[in-house]
Amino acid sequence: MFTVRQSVGALVSLAIIVGIAATVGYGIGIRVGAGPRMSETKVFRDVPASVGDSVMTAFVDNIAYGVSGEVPWVDASGSWHGQGWPACAPARSQSRITFGGAVVYGPTGVGDYRMLWVDCRK
Repeated sequence: MFTVRQSVGALVSLAIIVGIAATVGYGIGIRVGAGPRMSETKVFRDVPASVGDSVMTAFVDNIAYGVSGEVPWVDASGSWHGQGWPACAPARSQSRITFGGAVVYGPTGVGDYRMLWVDCRK
């Protein structure tokens, strides 16, 4: 049988253990969340895009999704290209595109909206 003194001691010990576990778990969660990460990818269809020389911007609900350099894309016949520039978005043009976009966060938690791939199939 436990005495009142033993029960209080057990409860205090349990509270200390739970407090330490919560502190360690919170610290691990903060460190995991601090690295680069990405929001869920959304697909946007038939969106007007402004294309420059190896840069492209499309506005969806007043949010600018962009890409520069190379981007994975699917050509009109359905073939996947892991890099390069989409044939349906020629340089210095206004095009209508389908693309996958997401917010990509850096290690400081700041993110920007990016095109992850472009689909040239109509």
